[in-house]
Amino acid sequence: MGVSTDGILFYGVWFGPEDDDLPDWLDSESYDIYEEWERRISRSEADLIFGSHGSDSYHMWYVGVSGCGAHARRGYPEDVTAIADEALGVGREYDDKLREFLRQNDLPEREIKLWLSSYWG
Repeated sequence: MGVSTDGILFYGVWFGPEDDDLPDWLDSESYDIYEEWERRISRSEADLIFGSHGSDSYHMWYVGVSGCGAHARRGYPEDVTAIADEALGVGREYDDKLREFLRQNDLPEREIKLWLSSYWG
C-alpha cells in the first residue's frame, strides 16, 4: 500500500513552520502539542477546531470555525457546496471571535479565509 493524501477544507487561518512570529508554545517538543491545542481551544468561547495539514513529519497548523469545513479522506470526493455556503455565511460571524482567540494565545493575526489544503501521510 502506498502513501495517501487527505483534502482539508476549512474556514480560518493557518500557520507554517517558516513563520518566524509564532509563539514558543507552538514550537515546543517538550509536551504533546495536540493536548496543548485542545486545552487552548477548549478555553475559547468560540466554537473552533484545530488541525494539522502538510504531512505527519512536517506539521502546518490551522484554526478554523467548527462546522465550516470538510475532509476528503483517501481521495474520496466530497460535496462541499453546503459547507462553502455555511463557511462564507456563518463563518464570517466568527471572525472577531477567531481573532480574539489568536490574540489570547499569542498567535499572529492572519487573513481569515476559506482554505483548501492537504495532508500527506
